[in-house]
Amino acid sequence: MIDLSPTQRLEWLRNEAVFVTAHAAVNKLIQQYEKFLETTNVAEKVLVEKFMDKGSGKAYMDAAYTFGDSMYEALRIVGNNSKFYRLLVV
Repeated sequence: MIDLSPTQRLEWLRNEAVFVTAHAAVNKLIQQYEKFLETTNVAEKVLVEKFMDKGSGKAYMDAAYTFGDSMYEALRIVGNNSKFYRLLVV
């Protein structure tokens, strides 16, 4: 697992039947990450201008919070309130 990139880890979870309850949350994370990559795949100057714009800057911050919430939800489902999950959260 440590040899896998974060995206590959999510894809692995998505393909494991034992984690079927987390598949929707994992799919959502992958979609959000792909959108993030599309948004940030521009020159640094353009990216800074986008973040400095109040309208798009707020949208990017909202997307970041949504991604964090989605990551938490996926961890909660996979962790199933185990001691390992507790260690990850704390």
